Amino acid sequence: MILIGIIVFGILVGFLAQLILGRKRASLDWGLACATGLAGAFLGGVFASVVTGHGMGWSWPGLIGAVAGSVILTALWQWYQQTSEQE
Repeated sequence: MILIGIIVFGILVGFLAQLILGRKRASLDWGLACATGLAGAFLGGVFASVVTGHGMGWSWPGLIGAVAGSVILTALWQWYQQTSEQE
């Protein structure tokens, strides 16, 4: 059950990251949302939780770090796609 919760959380964080970066709701890439949401939530959430001293439990800094990590990964992926299309 926890695995399903982690996946749903990752998808929601990835969805939010794409909206923050200006994608329209109708053109969201759900595969990208899942991948960047899970990776960004892990990297950013763990980093923010450890830096602030809250540990690995649920915390607001961890949530903010998860969204920030997902935004960074989504922006990097969009940049990579744009540069590869120009070649």
